[in-house]
Amino acid sequence: MPAYVHDFVGFKERSNVPVKLGIEIDFFPDEARKIREFIQKYPFDYAIGSVHVIGNWIFDEPSEMHEYLKRDTWQAMRTISTSLEARPALAFSMFWGIWTLSKSSGQDPRPIFRAFW
Repeated sequence: MPAYVHDFVGFKERSNVPVKLGIEIDFFPDEARKIREFIQKYPFDYAIGSVHVIGNWIFDEPSEMHEYLKRDTWQAMRTISTSLEARPALAFSMFWGIWTLSKSSGQDPRPIFRAFW
């Protein structure tokens, strides 16, 4: 990562067009401190926090799609939303890219948006 960031920053400084350095990182509430420390080590312009795992279920993994038949998708989305309550511990700005669960399951995410925001 250090070499990539170094090369990217050099490119960014030479570029004639605006270029931003960003990262997508899996968010695990128990790892919020480590995530914050990692992101603060580099000059990221933005970070996208994503949730791809609930317990031991990697819900956007094609080989795990059968799990949707066993689970309540809305409850899974509530679990994700609850896990994001740890985000103030991050102490930096992060976009959240978490709603692939409803897309993967074929369900409309709008009701859950209304329930949480």
